[in-house]
Order: sequence, then C-alpha cells, then structure tokens
Amino acid sequence: MPLLDARGRVFGRWNLIDASIAMFLLLLIPAGFVIYRVFRVPDPVIAAVTPPLQPPGAERRIRVTGRNFRPFLRAYVNKTGAPFSLVNRTVELSEGNVLVETPEVIEIVLPPLTAATYDLYIFDELRQVAERPAAFTLGTPADITVEATVRFTVVSELVPLVKSGDEDTTAPGDPASGDFGHATLKDIRLISGNPVTLDLQFPTAAGSSMSGRGDGAGGTTIVHAAGRALEATVALPVERTANGAWLYKGRAVRAGDGLSFQTSRYAMYGVILRVAELSAAPASNEKGAPK
Repeated sequence: MPLLDARGRVFGRWNLIDASIAMFLLLLIPAGFVIYRVFRVPDPVIAAVTPPLQPPGAERRIRVTGRNFRPFLRAYVNKTGAPFSLVNRTVELSEGNVLVETPEVIEIVLPPLTAATYDLYIFDELRQVAERPAAFTLGTPADITVEATVRFTVVSELVPLVKSGDEDTTAPGDPASGDFGHATLKDIRLISGNPVTLDLQFPTAAGSSMSGRGDGAGGTTIVHAAGRALEATVALPVERTANGAWLYKGRAVRAGDGLSFQTSRYAMYGVILRVAELSAAPASNEKGAPK
C-alpha cells in the first residue's frame, strides 16, 4: 500500500491535513510542559527558622532561610496542632510582616503571640507556597546554667558593695535574643597584690570646662582611679545555639570573652577565665547525711 493514495490519505486511512493537525497537537503537549518548566516561578522552600526558641513579647522576629523568596509574600503563624484556615483566621493575631532581604533570607516580624509552639505558612496571594510545622517556640527554655570564673576589676571604694547573691541587671545585647534570667555572683575573692590604676571614661556635655575641647563640643573625660581585682564565680542562665555555643542575653559566654555585671548600686566589667556547665544536683539523702 502506498504512503499516500490518490485521494491524499496516509496509508489510505487519514487525510494528510488531519494527520498534520494531529501531529501538531501532539507536539504541543511536551512543548507546553517545557515552557511551563522554564518560565514558571518556583515556590519558596524553607530550610531553617531561627531562633527556634525565644520568650514571648512585642515585636519578636524570626529569620527564615531557604530559597526562592520574593516580594509580596505573606506569612501566617498558627499554633501547632490547631487547624489552620485563611477563611477563619484573625489577621491581626496570625499574620506577620515579611521583610525580604535576599531570595535566600527573609525576616518576619511576629504579631503578639502567647507562649506556644507555632507552625509557619507562606502564601503568595491566596495560594499556599510553603509550610514549616513546629517552626519556632515562644516560651522559656529547659534550664541550662553555667558557672564562669570571672576576673573583675573595680574601683577600690566599690569593693565593699560587691556581695555574693547580687543579680545582674545588664540589658540584653540583642533585643531579639533570649533573656531567660539574670546572672548571680557567688564565691567572691579579693585578689591580693598592689592596687591597679583604672582609666574611667565619662561623656562630657558640650560647653563644659572639663570637655578638654576648645570648640564647645562635648567630649570624653578620663578619670584615673585606684582599683582592685576580684575573682568571682558567676552562675549564668544561658541558651544553647545550634552550633553548641552558650549565649547570655545575646552575648557569647566562653573563656576570653568579656562580661559586664551591673546592679542598682555598682557596675563592673571582667574577663571570663573558665566556663563549665552545671550538672543536675543529686538529691540529698537526709537519713544518711552526717549530723
């Protein structure tokens, strides 16, 4: 049988024009798929959410890393285990403000939330494009306390004010970081030896005769004072980062780092010499304890 007969039919069955149209339509399917894959905008992918734990409060923020983030995304949070629906949501209580930094990083300003674990949902208009179950928790962490041996240097006249049991009131170094308690002084020891000279810097108001500048602008006044070295054991409630580091009020706690300690009566600064995590204290056996 010839490929084309006298009536223009392929193999005597199909008209050549009909066969061409059918072939064209068949080719449109893979072509359309290729065009879709090339030109479609990929959905965002969430790789990590930090910090995973922080205390409740106003203007809390989370940092979301991943890929394919873009402007005009919307973020919603919902308590883990509770049903989530855009129809039944309360926008003021569940929608965060998305700040796009790069296609790999966004920051979300959370709405006021109570202590709980929350899921994170990312929407593009009304279409959900990403989800992270149990993305973060608002609340207090499991108790982690470390003991640090710190060498402080204070003005000699302040030494009598420093007492065991004093609590630190230093503000967090990072307002968005966890602040789960206050450091406490223990076992204060005065280091013997000659007094040291401290250079204390104080800001001077503009026009003051102590500013040391002739243009009337404010400056810094340096006052020399005799000081003494104190060595103290400091108990610090800390949070542990993903890489195992300890943070106290957003500041690293490790040997060689500085530690600021302030109360309503004095302020002092020292260098951390040693750090060790406290293990859980064993229960005391009153019957077997010596009298």
